[in-house]
Amino acid sequence: MRTFLFLLIFSLAATSAVAAIPTINCHCFQDRAFDPANPSAADQYYLATTQNRLLAAVFDQPRRNIVVAKQKGTEGDDLWVAYRASAETDLSPNDLLREKKEQGAWLPVLKAYNISLTQTDSALPNDSRELARLISTEILVGQGFADHETIESLYAAGAEQKEVICATLLASVSDRNAGEIRQSVTQGLYTWGQIFSDLGLASDLDASFQRMLAGITPVKTP
Repeated sequence: MRTFLFLLIFSLAATSAVAAIPTINCHCFQDRAFDPANPSAADQYYLATTQNRLLAAVFDQPRRNIVVAKQKGTEGDDLWVAYRASAETDLSPNDLLREKKEQGAWLPVLKAYNISLTQTDSALPNDSRELARLISTEILVGQGFADHETIESLYAAGAEQKEVICATLLASVSDRNAGEIRQSVTQGLYTWGQIFSDLGLASDLDASFQRMLAGITPVKTP
């Protein structure tokens, strides 16, 4: 009887401990290489790593920091805003992320530190996704990868931010434009992995991204 009670108490305690562990948004991918037998298997990895590598290159951050932050539950959109806002203040991205969490939204934080994020006088949206889209658009345009019209046409066609970034960077090393690249994927003619492979980028991603992002001018953050 005592043994049974001990095991019951131990089981309940273990269950409570597991329940208390916060949920982690796992930024993990089983398929990280193009497989001709399953050409779309690594597509989400290609989209994610392209986005992460651009973010890391522009803000001169180790890519591992970005991946780990996402694994711990930080939304990718919030990372774009935090890194960009940090470049205009003496606060680190982590400081700004904590303030955003306390305030519940980005606009109060941006207003408190007089952070504009863009070079225009237009009103900033309060939605993290829209802010991240605004920031990444200015970066892609400012770094010479595309013009505003190209980026806006991709979003108008229903593209997600990661698709816009991937198509735009691929276009910089291709004879096709970003719109044609994404459309070939949405129409089922190609997968993202196939495009990386056909352009000779899939075999050595580190070297491929080094070539694509060679002209980046980093924005320094604290």
